[in-house]
Amino acid sequence: MKRFPDDGSQPIPVSSAGGKQPAWRRDGSELFYTGADGNMTAVSVKLVDAKPQFGSPQALFKAPPSGFPRRNYEVSPDGQRFLVARPTPGTATITVVTNWQSQITK
Repeated sequence: MKRFPDDGSQPIPVSSAGGKQPAWRRDGSELFYTGADGNMTAVSVKLVDAKPQFGSPQALFKAPPSGFPRRNYEVSPDGQRFLVARPTPGTATITVVTNWQSQITK
């Protein structure tokens, strides 16, 4: 694994309490993550002299427990809406209907 950029710079902390499942807003102006407190969190990002500067973390809403090994949400391009997958308890039944087009009356 190789650092980017490979200029010897140190990591820049974004959260003092930790977080997981990070996602960038499409224009790069915000970073979203699930905070250690379980809140979906947003941090503003600005480039100053080609170096990122992070704002204070802002809690957005209580994130449902993931239960997934990967990020369980997507952010709209403008960063205003979230689509969050939630695990369902128990077993789920899926019904697949094939040849459904033949059942439509014209």
